[in-house]
Amino acid sequence: MINYDYRDRQTYPYAEKHRDLLIVSEILKEPASIESFDGYRDVNLALADLQIIIARELPDWRAALSSVKGIYLITDPENGKSYVGKADGISGFWGRFCQYANSIHGMNRGLISRIEDIGAEPALNWRITILEVVDLYADNDTVNMRESFWKNVLMTRAPFGYNLN
Repeated sequence: MINYDYRDRQTYPYAEKHRDLLIVSEILKEPASIESFDGYRDVNLALADLQIIIARELPDWRAALSSVKGIYLITDPENGKSYVGKADGISGFWGRFCQYANSIHGMNRGLISRIEDIGAEPALNWRITILEVVDLYADNDTVNMRESFWKNVLMTRAPFGYNLN
């Protein structure tokens, strides 16, 4: 949040001319708002934003993520390594993403090890995206096969990524 007592008549001031007068009054812990759910193909969130969505139980996100299973990708922007996971429970992506919102690592050994190295705060910058959506009633064998496919394609198994299996 920036404070600035602007009194000139010019509608669009040039920031360069006023930057020394701008006062940072507050740094928000959370973004002022989270965009509404815009489709599975457009899910690309920082884990910090995912925590906000889960904590606020945003209805559009909850409805969409609860209605399907599938495969997701978590990427560490610091080193480019990734983790492929599956959401195969009865509450779909929502249930699985709740685990990440609460623990950051989702009980994955590779991610736990990384957090032990860098700490929890940098891990909130990890990106999570949905790779593939599967019907909520699809059998778990199908989901397991698709997860394995994505691990192979994206080479997320150690030492290239955080998947340890």
